[in-house]
Amino acid sequence: MKLVRFHLLSDPESIRAGFVHQGRVYETDGTSPIAVHDWADTQLLAPIGKPNSVRFVPSGFGVGGGQAGFDSEDSGPQFVYLNPGSVVGSHSNLLLDDDFGGVSLKCCLALAVAEAGMNLDPGQALGCAIGFAMALVAYSPELERRELASGLGLSRSHDFAIPVGPALTSPEEMSDDLGPEGDFVAPFACTLSLNGADVAVFDSTDGPVSLPSIVSFAGQTAPIRAGDLFLVELGPTRQGLRIEPGDEIRWTSDRLGSLALRRI
Repeated sequence: MKLVRFHLLSDPESIRAGFVHQGRVYETDGTSPIAVHDWADTQLLAPIGKPNSVRFVPSGFGVGGGQAGFDSEDSGPQFVYLNPGSVVGSHSNLLLDDDFGGVSLKCCLALAVAEAGMNLDPGQALGCAIGFAMALVAYSPELERRELASGLGLSRSHDFAIPVGPALTSPEEMSDDLGPEGDFVAPFACTLSLNGADVAVFDSTDGPVSLPSIVSFAGQTAPIRAGDLFLVELGPTRQGLRIEPGDEIRWTSDRLGSLALRRI
């Protein structure tokens, strides 16, 4: 099932929820059907609203100098916290500031949590999930270099926008793709395109750690809460990639859908 939050173009003030099936949006109240809407009449929102927290595992050097998101074999996967207020949905217009040397993108997969838990193994963590999604992190490479050089870790360099969507694809729908601990045993391609031209292609297994394993690791020190969001970067885009005003951005996979954005 692909879960969505949306509003109607005719009623943009009312946030609604439901699921997508065969190109139509089925509105529900969580248990009972309400209405069926044509796709063209809706505007998708971030599928989980404003999350409680956003934990992000970078593909390269993480906090403390650990390569590929790990400080050492014994310490486990490392993550940083990003700003939950930066989360936006598909078809958003991104208003970004170029005063920091330009803005680029980090290509990620996301997992949203629906149930609380602590001290979970990856299989149990997968059982707490509501769905997977495509995600991007808009960031300033210049600010990132300064932050890493200072030894303080990532902060405002990654505070521009975090697009997530277009929907949350349930673990049940992904069952043929997932192993018992939530790792992708049937990899699928994920493609980033700018203005219709492909600029980066990743495999769903390219990230430094599986999403359920980072949920498991985070739950060793604090409870996982419903509404928490986890991101794993699949890999670096080409050096020098920048998004310019007017650029049309798509981050797409055949399993999780297409996250479509425009920079204004």
